[in-house]
Amino acid sequence: MTDDEAKRIFQVRDATGMFRGMLLDELGDRFAGMWIEHEPELRVFVAALPADAARVAALLKTQPFCDMAEIVETQSSLADLDKLAAKVSEASPVPVETRIGVVKKAYKVTVLVAGEENRRLLDKALADAGLASRPDLIVETVPSLDQPPPGSPPGTPPGSPPGTPPGSPPGFLPLPPRYAGSDRYSTAAAISKAPFSAGVDVVYVATGVNFPDALAGAAASGGHGPILLVTKDTIPAAVAAELKRLKPKRIVVLGGEGVVSQTVQSALKEYTSGKTARQAGSDRYSTAAAVSGEHFKPGLAVVFVATGEDFPDALTGGPAAAKRDGPILLTAKDKLPAATVAELRRLKPKRIVVLGGEGVVSQTAQSALKRFTSGDVTRLAGPDRYATGAAISKDAYKPGVPVAYIATGEDFPDALAGGAAGALKDGPVLLVAKDSIPEATVAELKRLKPKQIIVLGGTAAVSEKVRNALADYAS
Repeated sequence: MTDDEAKRIFQVRDATGMFRGMLLDELGDRFAGMWIEHEPELRVFVAALPADAARVAALLKTQPFCDMAEIVETQSSLADLDKLAAKVSEASPVPVETRIGVVKKAYKVTVLVAGEENRRLLDKALADAGLASRPDLIVETVPSLDQPPPGSPPGTPPGSPPGTPPGSPPGFLPLPPRYAGSDRYSTAAAISKAPFSAGVDVVYVATGVNFPDALAGAAASGGHGPILLVTKDTIPAAVAAELKRLKPKRIVVLGGEGVVSQTVQSALKEYTSGKTARQAGSDRYSTAAAVSGEHFKPGLAVVFVATGEDFPDALTGGPAAAKRDGPILLTAKDKLPAATVAELRRLKPKRIVVLGGEGVVSQTAQSALKRFTSGDVTRLAGPDRYATGAAISKDAYKPGVPVAYIATGEDFPDALAGGAAGALKDGPVLLVAKDSIPEATVAELKRLKPKQIIVLGGTAAVSEKVRNALADYAS
């Protein structure tokens, strides 16, 4: 490729990116996608529902690349395909990878399943759910979801990134997969189903109603098991199905009976051959200390300390803490709680890292932490939750990470469940707004050059506009 050809491709990509945003603003959930083909010549394809084709054509005429563009009518919008992928994940009794990408000039959902026996179980589940004969759904059997890379079954064009569906045009940029369900409980189950195999060491169970008791969970999990969510008095159907699939060796409830009742703890016993234990204290601070006390020995390298009054810093810190083999303890803004102090005295860490700015953990609290370590007390922070998440990621991860998980910064459940997956797959959790990618997150994605990007949660949490824009940042 000559320099002029490369320059032309980048110009077209920039222009189509702006046009894609225009279509998303114009069509909303009716946006059906667009893509670029590099061979045999540079071409732009814009998918449109039949009712929208004329409006899309009129908008396309205003674009500098209109002479190389073609409109392709389709029956499904990307939002429709997103819902289909979520239904497949929720219906599947076995681990699957779902991808949305171009197959023979149409966006479709490609589902990857490992092995013939899992394929048989999946086919039956899809038939029972009424999904088997959909023209916008393709099921591919692969030897493993990890080898070859997820989303790269036979038929993928040479040199295409992971996640490219079979039959995609050369140069196609796949949309990041989305792990989502109909609510926070089924979303957590979908996040668990992708990376965790049956027979996991442990499953952590936390309330899906509020965040404090589960904040220490991702760090404690160490990638050994997922975090699933329940209500105070019930185990949602999607969670029960995932527990049946996982067959964990043991189950740990995070938090007291005020958030996860004894009734639920007792009901969890039928899903494991081992023990069902509870790690809890009288409040969020003592619960985090109790979780730490069950998992970490004195003399460890590092302890992370975050505010217990909000969720973002502790949740983005979870995978990073797991990577460093250290716990997350919680503090009030200006004073270290007694339970946190007692656990720090027991742990005697070589250093302490504060997560978040002085608006959530004051300089007074940071100074008080110096009594509990022979090393430094440092801070990872930015001007907001998005920049703090990026700073935590930058400290822990080098460029070329296998995966980066993307979750909303406006609520806790998706990032909570994603933290355990990040701990397993050695990738950070970064935060976005529903309809935009904050500058700090963009800069960190550019630095990380992740091999794969995975969106956590449905379109109410992370819009299709953001998901489309994220495709540019996977290496």
